[in-house]
Amino acid sequence: MNVITETLNELVSPIRLKEVDGAALGIQMNALIKGGFTFYRGTFAGKGREFVIAEVRTPGRVDLLARQYERFLKQLKIPLIFYFNELKPRERSRLVKHRVQFVVGNKFLHAPQLGIFGETPVFDESWNNSLTETELSAWAETVVIKRLLDDATEGMTGNQLAEFFGITQMTVSRAVRELENFGLCTLEKKGTEKKVRFGTKRELWQKAQKLLTSPVIGTVELAELPLELPLAGDPALEHYTMIAGIPPKTYAIYKREFLQLKRKGKIKLPKIGEEKLRLQLWKRDPKPLAQGKHIDPISLYFSERNSTDDRIQVEIRRMMNELGLGVSDDE
Repeated sequence: MNVITETLNELVSPIRLKEVDGAALGIQMNALIKGGFTFYRGTFAGKGREFVIAEVRTPGRVDLLARQYERFLKQLKIPLIFYFNELKPRERSRLVKHRVQFVVGNKFLHAPQLGIFGETPVFDESWNNSLTETELSAWAETVVIKRLLDDATEGMTGNQLAEFFGITQMTVSRAVRELENFGLCTLEKKGTEKKVRFGTKRELWQKAQKLLTSPVIGTVELAELPLELPLAGDPALEHYTMIAGIPPKTYAIYKREFLQLKRKGKIKLPKIGEEKLRLQLWKRDPKPLAQGKHIDPISLYFSERNSTDDRIQVEIRRMMNELGLGVSDDE
């Protein structure tokens, strides 16, 4: 329960949790089902808004869990969130598709009904602490993807990159040093300046594709768009591929920008039956790489790479091949 409380406290306002019997919540279930869950009644401190956490003791097939979630939800009058200690990315994706709200340890929270979600609650973790041997930091990813999209940044100095992306020289220095350590770029000294060289697009892609990850860390449904944002998800698929988009419209926003808007009270959640929009929360800013009104195709590929829809898999691979970035079968 402490992990659940800490996770929610980090992402939203303080909460209180109390373990309760399922029967006290009005949930009817047999002994076998009852033994698979521990229930907690939660409230947001000072707001009186209630919800229920159901800790999943014995995880099973995603489709069965989704059905059980629906059964519980029909008997409850307040929002329900499943809690898991561990869950594979593909299983998370399938639960989101089944409209199941859930928490995975302190790593992932998907609860659009409450307007809370995210991957790792330590949003302000420093770049070097968040860096692992198999994953690039946010700005390092942005710099690499920009070079894969076109030649605009090839041979730029650190100062030129900082001006190009509108960020500090220190941020660029960290990103370039990180890319150099991963073997994704080299520094070519010309007089007092050092130019960043990435090599050919094909060479860079072969090295970078295993280090790049999905930028999406959560989703939320909104009543209205708080500011102009690039289209993502289905609208982006419709733009770049032959897949027809399905409402609602989806947009992408940097997690920090969203949290700032949330603190200012500019995030409006939809009422039941009200027309809504979907917002993807990204671990990096989508705007520097946006192509017109849409997110860039490479970020779209990584955000949809774990989709279970075969049509999407075929189309995003075709899209990448058209960019000259072939995708191997084991990707």
